[in-house]
Amino acid sequence: MPTKELLLRLDDGLLTKARALAEREGSSLEDSLVEYLTQWVAKDTRRRLNRVRMKPFTDRPTVSLSGELRPPKEEPEG
Repeated sequence: MPTKELLLRLDDGLLTKARALAEREGSSLEDSLVEYLTQWVAKDTRRRLNRVRMKPFTDRPTVSLSGELRPPKEEPEG
């Protein structure tokens, strides 16, 4: 996959601590950031997919606040 460079401006203390943390975990700061961003994007993708999957259930709930069951919405045939 083609890659692009990213320039970050960080506080010196934060950069020093982040590098030390990555080294303690047996990684580089770059690899740790790539892993974090990959997981962050994957989490957002799953969240968005789950919203799409749940939309039919939230658009027309089958139970009202009174606790009465509602019949499912009839889908037109054809």
